[in-house]
Amino acid sequence: MEVAKKVKLILIFGIRHRWEHQFVEPLRTVFHVEIVYFNSGVGKMGLPEFLRRLNKKIQDEGIGVAVFNVDFFSNIDYLLINSIQIPYKWLLAHDDPTHHVRNSITAIQAQVDGIIVADPVSGLKYRSLGFNTFFLPLEGGVVYSLPDNPEQDRPIDVLFIGRGDLANRREYLQVLEGAGIKVRHEGGEVSRLTYDEMVQLLRQAKLVLNFSLNTVQESDSIEPSVYRYLFEWKGRILEAGLCGALCVSEYAPSLELLFEEEEIPMFENPEQCIALIQRLLSDLKLQQSYRERFVSKCRLYEPEYLVRQFNPAVHPRRRLLRHPNAGRVPHWYHQQSFQSKFRIARHFSDASHILSELGSIRAPIWFKVWILVRGVSFIARRLFRKIVKV
Repeated sequence: MEVAKKVKLILIFGIRHRWEHQFVEPLRTVFHVEIVYFNSGVGKMGLPEFLRRLNKKIQDEGIGVAVFNVDFFSNIDYLLINSIQIPYKWLLAHDDPTHHVRNSITAIQAQVDGIIVADPVSGLKYRSLGFNTFFLPLEGGVVYSLPDNPEQDRPIDVLFIGRGDLANRREYLQVLEGAGIKVRHEGGEVSRLTYDEMVQLLRQAKLVLNFSLNTVQESDSIEPSVYRYLFEWKGRILEAGLCGALCVSEYAPSLELLFEEEEIPMFENPEQCIALIQRLLSDLKLQQSYRERFVSKCRLYEPEYLVRQFNPAVHPRRRLLRHPNAGRVPHWYHQQSFQSKFRIARHFSDASHILSELGSIRAPIWFKVWILVRGVSFIARRLFRKIVKV
């Protein structure tokens, strides 16, 4: 029997990421994957040459799918995506709650085929705009596994891994300590963990504490200027389950989409958190019952399992909107894009290409002049610093 040939897929990242292998390795089980790093590529050869070589590589090697990692990289905008010639284009929006407005503009203006999301709530938002989405968490790749003996003794009663200085987490940790509940805090501002060290800790924990309320990060979108906090999906939940631990989580809308009520214990305030943890630590039968259901459900969200269902070649009937859904692109979107592009410009040809793009957008002349002045000023400062060093 002939083995099906893997579809060729190219990932376009801004830079290398610590979590990169967690996302890429599951994809490799289904696709032939290549990776291109935008910032370093443009830095070496300039933007026009980078785009020329990328399009040639796609054509020569018969690559059918491109996935653009757009979060935190405003230079990977719809203008760039539209300049890439490839049959299927998807966005990777792993931090979408912080960038959703900007990412939505990029998706609409580039008319991408779909968006890969790490938060199921984001998936629903994109579907309301007419896009296909695919839920593929960054966590849960090759380094996570159950202990050889899942029923082994777990010496850590309650484990929290992450930053304790975000949102209301400090308050929670202090209240738990005051109630006599010992929480082992690792990672974040306390310690720097490798993936292997984190896995070992998760495999030793009875309960893993997760806080869903998160401080909105600074980004090139408008979210940080509108609100400060957001209840969002955290990958620690999945990591806990894949290591055989039970996660006790603060409420988040995404949990209602991924779990039934009896599959994950949730709380909404410090008082509920204290009562829930005390109950689970004192009632081992209840703890084990929750753990079995929770771990079983988490196995269904393993990336290597999910990725088998990913079909980037979207069938037309799955398109919710048959016509372009594009409105006017706000000035702040272009401002962030062009400033970011000027920052990584290395050659005169880069500046010429950027100015050509600037001339093609629909925007008032004053806005284009303003961006031009800022870009020229940035390049002049860079040249001045080089001259001074010489």
